[in-house]
Amino acid sequence: MLGQKIIIARRFLECSFLPALLLLFIMIFFAAPNNKILNKFYSVMVLPTAVLSLRLADYRWLYKLIPLRYLVLLLAYLCLSLCWSNIIPGGKPHAQEYIFQSLYILYFVIIIIITAQYRDNWLAWLGLGLALIVTMHVIVVSWIWYSAHPFTVRMEGLGRLNNPLELASIYAAVAAFCSISYIRGKDKMSHAYLAPFFVSLWGIILTRSRGPLLAILLVTIGASLLIRNRRSKYLIVLIVLIGLACLAIEPNLLYSLSERGTSFRPEIWEKGWSRIMESWIFGHGIATSSKVIINGQMQFSHYHNIILSTWFYSGIIGTLLLVILISKTIIHGLRNSSAWPWVNAFITGSICLSTNGDKLMIHPYPLWLYFWLPLAMIMATSSKKQAEDQAMTNPLKSKTGEIDDPLPGGNAGA
Repeated sequence: MLGQKIIIARRFLECSFLPALLLLFIMIFFAAPNNKILNKFYSVMVLPTAVLSLRLADYRWLYKLIPLRYLVLLLAYLCLSLCWSNIIPGGKPHAQEYIFQSLYILYFVIIIIITAQYRDNWLAWLGLGLALIVTMHVIVVSWIWYSAHPFTVRMEGLGRLNNPLELASIYAAVAAFCSISYIRGKDKMSHAYLAPFFVSLWGIILTRSRGPLLAILLVTIGASLLIRNRRSKYLIVLIVLIGLACLAIEPNLLYSLSERGTSFRPEIWEKGWSRIMESWIFGHGIATSSKVIINGQMQFSHYHNIILSTWFYSGIIGTLLLVILISKTIIHGLRNSSAWPWVNAFITGSICLSTNGDKLMIHPYPLWLYFWLPLAMIMATSSKKQAEDQAMTNPLKSKTGEIDDPLPGGNAGA
């Protein structure tokens, strides 16, 4: 009797409580006033629950996921670079914190992949839930912000998402997810993704963030031209018509998007390149400061480009690992059409990082929502589809070849 109760409790944790907890963790990103709450919730609630509920899962099959291998290699090399980092005594974060951050990211990805195997339709619900959360967030934040500021002022987020670029990058990734979900949808319910798409697009415009805006337009139009069905043509026409309507209502919209010029990006990259070349093979180390000073007075904390930043921290070795990780993840997702919405979001997030990227190895941070989450969802969706195909081919055999439950670890989902 006691053993049966333990099994029921474990199945409740892995099939109901953990998926709900992950969705709540994502929701907290949009409501938390600072990083401290995010970190505490992840380390105190999500991690212990995941370890407890998934402790009997079979993790060996994860080795077959090629993107996950390169993720482990990248995180391991970034941790190794601590050996030659210029760490300021008493500075923050300490070396051991970087190691914890790498483990946080790795287990976040693994939790999502394994949870997807236990919970049917959880992946679809997570994508739809994120789209609805962002829709409500754009409406609430824009109403609060422009109740106190004129429309000509660049919109900032509330709480932790107060940086317009980070906020717009999240909006862009969600909009990219919604665009493919609509284009490839075959039922009337998929039309519901149009609302989050255009609301997110409007949120990006309000933040006056050109990088995320360019990313979502390029990816959406590119995907529409590649798929070429009636819905893709309809979406492009809607984007053009709504864009023209926005310009008619607010003629100064283009000026407000371009008035900041290049935001010193070329100058930052030029200054940073000389430092990169000082240690271009192995890098300066993940804990070394990449501070840039322009014209002797303007100070920038990083290079605002994920490739240059990674090259600075980990050299050409880390940069190649990052490029391979991104390319392998995209290829992995393209092989499974059900992962295409997340591939679209991942590509958009990666483009956003080209104008605002610094460290990928970091504690729970907005970056998680538009880079690590799509990456994890691509692997989760693809592995879920492979498990279903394998179950249809040989429903009595598990991944170990023994007659067992069809899910990793031998536990059937409720």
